[in-house]
Amino acid sequence: MESEPDGKRINMTQIIRQMIKFCMVVILGGLFLQIAPPVTHAKAPEVSAIRIGHNNNKTRFVLDINHNVKFNIFTLANPNRIVIDISEVEWKSNFGGAKGKGYIDRYRYGLFKPGTSRIVLDVKSPVTVHKAFIIKPKGNKPYRFVIDLKKISKKAFQDRVKKPIPRTARKKNRLVLNKT
Repeated sequence: MESEPDGKRINMTQIIRQMIKFCMVVILGGLFLQIAPPVTHAKAPEVSAIRIGHNNNKTRFVLDINHNVKFNIFTLANPNRIVIDISEVEWKSNFGGAKGKGYIDRYRYGLFKPGTSRIVLDVKSPVTVHKAFIIKPKGNKPYRFVIDLKKISKKAFQDRVKKPIPRTARKKNRLVLNKT
């Protein structure tokens, strides 16, 4: 054993043991990082098919999706459109810009913002969303997101169009001095 000038003794064996422990922790930690499974993020639901059907006075728009999704639907005018926001999805095929059927002239889709995909139905005449619902999987069929459209009057459509939110004028910040 060696001695320092202030009288403390240094045990070289203890120092070597501490260095070996440190090296083992570093080596084992590195090995663990190499064999740990990669972190995966939850995959977005996938749309595998889009179908449109029309009979009598109803047009049905259907998405086949492998998971349930949340949705919000509203209408816009000039030109008349039905806007459908759903949970972010991946589109398995290129369905965009397709010709419609029945009351739907054309439709398009895409990522609106992170977490939200958007489908826009350009409609030939004023319509209303008569029903919108999700059918749970059954047998080999996936979830189906269904929207039924029915024709309505132009006035009724205009009454249902999403109104822009009025913005109030911003007040300028004023510095108020207290007189004391």
